[in-house]
Amino acid sequence: MTNFFNYDRFNYPMVRVFYLFDIQHLGMLMILLWIIIAATFYYKSLDQENRIKMRKVMALSMVSVHIIRQISFVTLQNMAPISMFNINMCPLMIWTSLFHAFKPSKLTANLMYGIGIPSFTLALLFPDWVMLPFFNFYGLEQWLMHGALLTYIIMQISAKDYRPEMKYVPRISLIVISCIPIIYTINHFLGTNFWFMSAGSDGSPLDILISIFGTPWFIIPYVIIFASIVTVLYLPWQRNTKEKTVLETNKMIVD
Repeated sequence: MTNFFNYDRFNYPMVRVFYLFDIQHLGMLMILLWIIIAATFYYKSLDQENRIKMRKVMALSMVSVHIIRQISFVTLQNMAPISMFNINMCPLMIWTSLFHAFKPSKLTANLMYGIGIPSFTLALLFPDWVMLPFFNFYGLEQWLMHGALLTYIIMQISAKDYRPEMKYVPRISLIVISCIPIIYTINHFLGTNFWFMSAGSDGSPLDILISIFGTPWFIIPYVIIFASIVTVLYLPWQRNTKEKTVLETNKMIVD
């Protein structure tokens, strides 16, 4: 049980538990894929009342696990209280899912789609928690939270509860660009790596950008590439834009 809650990075000094795209990594990705597919089919089979309940249960569960994780850094790992402070994309989207679950809006839905889909997919393909065992609370939390966030987004789109709308891309871009200097400044003074603006995870595409452009100049192509990916993600949804979604039909979503 002690090892299950072990997060002492000094016990995992660059010792990888798995490597990118080895059998263990691919196996975990396949498990998450099947969970996402099963949860999506289950969600689509529900009536609107039970879909609302499922969204709320998922959002509350994600927030609860995240809070427990952050508190455990102080209570179990004897870290400084500042360690509970986390403004990475995953925690921010966890809180966004909570707002969306209880008061659905097109803005929060599109934030989760436009930012969440590429962020969580890349995080799972190029995880920075390769030193944490699979059956470790902190390792499992990383796999399950990223998988749950993807599930939360995909199941609603598949059920036509909402549709990604291109008109929200400029708003999403403005929000992200506005946050970049704030995140960069926080990283500079706290020595953190929020949004991977100080360093990329080992073996990720960010590593290539950093090696070419250096720090902090890699942020410019980083943002351009990310914005391009977001735009491409929205292109398939530009047909039938006048068709109302389930939440629009039931007047359950606001701008």
